[in-house]
Amino acid sequence: MITDDDDPVAVTYTDPGGGTRTVRHAALASVELTVRRPGHGGLTLSSRRGAYEYGTREPMPGITPRPLPES
Repeated sequence: MITDDDDPVAVTYTDPGGGTRTVRHAALASVELTVRRPGHGGLTLSSRRGAYEYGTREPMPGITPRPLPES
């Protein structure tokens, strides 16, 4: 995946399983997926219109999460 790191957004939310998670989101991403099955050739799909999110309970060095807006 290729994302533009010039404008990432990171937010912290309550994890349904307990604790909190920080999620980093890139609004635009190029996505490539290759599927390989035994006995078959690989199939690659790609798009320049993807979205990418990475969530973790660990700190993300260099990224400061923003609060979610009030509903």
